[in-house]
Amino acid sequence: MGRSEQPLGIAASPVERFAFDLRRARDAAGRPTFRRLSAVTGYSMSTLSDALSGRRLPTWPVVEALLEVFPDVDVPGWRRRWLSVSNGRSRPQEESRLPGYATAFVGRQRELADIAGAMGTDRLITVAGPGGVGKTRLARQAATLARSGFRDGVHWVQLAELSDPSLIPQVTMAALGVPVDPTVAPAAALRSAVTHIHALIVFDNCEHVVAECAAVIETILSAGSGVTVLTTSRVPLVLDGERLVPVGPLPTEVAVSMLRDRAWTIGVILPESGEDADAAVRICERLDRLPLAIEIAARKLRDLSLGALLSELDELSRLLDDPGDDGHRHGSLAAMLDWSYRLCSPLEQRVWRWLAVAIGEPSIEMAVELCATEDDPPKAVRAAVMRLIDRSVLVGSVDTPGRFHVLETIRAFGTRRLAEAGETDRARTRHADWCLRLAVDFDTHWYGRRQVELIRRVRRELPQLRVAMEYAGSVPDGGRHAATARRLVWFWIAVGSLDEGRRWLAAAADLSPDAETLWALAYVTLLLGHAEESERLTARVGALSEADSPSAVWATLIDGLRLVQQRRFDDAEHATTTALRRFDDLALPYGAQQALSQRGVIKTLRSDDVGAAEDFETADVMARRFGERWHNSYTVWSHGLLLHQGADLANALPMLRRAAAAQAEFGDRRGMAVTLSTIAWVAVDRGAPLAAATLMGHASAIWPSSEEHMFGLPYLTVRSRRYADRLRNSLGPKVFDRAFAAGTVMETAEALALMRTFPR
Repeated sequence: MGRSEQPLGIAASPVERFAFDLRRARDAAGRPTFRRLSAVTGYSMSTLSDALSGRRLPTWPVVEALLEVFPDVDVPGWRRRWLSVSNGRSRPQEESRLPGYATAFVGRQRELADIAGAMGTDRLITVAGPGGVGKTRLARQAATLARSGFRDGVHWVQLAELSDPSLIPQVTMAALGVPVDPTVAPAAALRSAVTHIHALIVFDNCEHVVAECAAVIETILSAGSGVTVLTTSRVPLVLDGERLVPVGPLPTEVAVSMLRDRAWTIGVILPESGEDADAAVRICERLDRLPLAIEIAARKLRDLSLGALLSELDELSRLLDDPGDDGHRHGSLAAMLDWSYRLCSPLEQRVWRWLAVAIGEPSIEMAVELCATEDDPPKAVRAAVMRLIDRSVLVGSVDTPGRFHVLETIRAFGTRRLAEAGETDRARTRHADWCLRLAVDFDTHWYGRRQVELIRRVRRELPQLRVAMEYAGSVPDGGRHAATARRLVWFWIAVGSLDEGRRWLAAAADLSPDAETLWALAYVTLLLGHAEESERLTARVGALSEADSPSAVWATLIDGLRLVQQRRFDDAEHATTTALRRFDDLALPYGAQQALSQRGVIKTLRSDDVGAAEDFETADVMARRFGERWHNSYTVWSHGLLLHQGADLANALPMLRRAAAAQAEFGDRRGMAVTLSTIAWVAVDRGAPLAAATLMGHASAIWPSSEEHMFGLPYLTVRSRRYADRLRNSLGPKVFDRAFAAGTVMETAEALALMRTFPR
């Protein structure tokens, strides 16, 4: 950065940021004069000056000419970025949803200015303060204002309800909109995901996982120079370069404004003078000017006058001890919560307590199932939940009707009351039962037409499921709930994290080492590349079950896949055929479908094209009959690849298009990448070289960077390299690179549309 160069403000446009970084590249080159640059590039000094000014986006030839003067620059990377800015698109990651609020943001202008100023110079900013002071709301407002200054948007990572800190990488990737790659360790996948993005990542409520959160943030900041991190916490993270923005109680006049605004939202207009105005000031002072306490108190103005509310507050004499561990909780807030709790009916109090075990953004339907009893039927529980939302004890979701969340301070209060009532185990058991029913429903209906719906539901409820699986490991009789992990095996394999799935399945196997859990663990373990451990697990399955039991047959199929990886094709085909026959005998069509597809791959590798095609076609027919689409997308791709090898392009292309469409619907990034690569080869053979190069670029961009391309299979990687070389020679390096770069910034929907444009 030159001496006169000032950091960009958070509201800088993508064009201004592009020019800013171009000026930094010029500085790194020794800041050559515009006269010298003009002589070298052939462009006028005014054109070059304008290109670096940020007033408008320069043409690519001008940028390319400048980059040729600047040493050690990534020209393809600049090209991708230029295309992104030119087309008004961000990179493929989608912004995670910021918390929604139905009420207006009040005050905090000084703190907002401090955060905005820090974003111009610092990469880690921590909003620090006690519970109930409004850290989350402030961070949300700051993130909203900063959104336009980050090319790849703002991403919100909610940690308040996270009980297992080892899951922070997965939660962060979910917030980034990066599909989980089942074969890559979460920490490595996260590092890869942030390396080339320019984004703001907000970590909310870090205090209970501060050490683990700090480690993840350190990884992010070291991997991605374009990432800024904003955190909220009661305590600092204590990382080098951390900029603290302390947040305390609101100024009195702002606190009163907030009370007026919240009263207005429930139809109560507060006078601005006289005794009532004085009472409003005293109420805010009595509540230590804490936003959360004011939010709760304002709701009571529907039934109480300002004077009556003040009298109630003045009569509160019992203050709770601090339920947190940092010594900063204000007694007035605790008293406010205690008062609100005592004003609830017995049923509302129990619902408040029991919902402390439900994390994330649970549905009202789940709350009803969790809390309904013989004495309190579902209708009464639903009414109680709605009253708690009305009183701001629960916060209704602005973006997702029928869902709500519990503020961290209110959850801590409910957790304490739950323990005092001696109901913790009962509530957690009911919650774990609900999660087990969800997992059983997923497993029972996975082989059928509901796969996309089931995956979306499990993704949405994953925070709940993690708590239930953790609970299973904390109680002596947790074996029944440990089955939740086994019932989710196809989620872990299809779109979840194999690494996380392996951890939960291993814990379940320790609690209940039954054959079903062991074969699921063996499958996930093999897909992670641990062949010897998988073999030991399938041997244990064989020792625990009869040879023709479903678990033993799955173990045989898994052994067949291991033998494929070891290139023992004769043994692999024998094991797979044995599994197929036994699946048929047991009337288990999903196992039979997978066995047929696996045997087709083996026959392809053995050059038995006719036999492979027969197995692929039979598996496809079976999948269509039952409505299964995820696993079948790989069968269809394998069949399309086989047809392409045989130069049957007319039939290969529709097959590959069908596979890609299904993989896109599931969000299966690896599947889409390999299928689009194969379609690119067809495009070359059909005389559509530009489309082929663009599809290759997109496949490269969405392929998991920490995984070997094309599954590491030599016959695929060699073919991919040959087609790329062939294209580069026919188009010329510059044209090929431009088309390839265009594909890397293309949305997947555009890539899918492009694959339908040929043959012409």
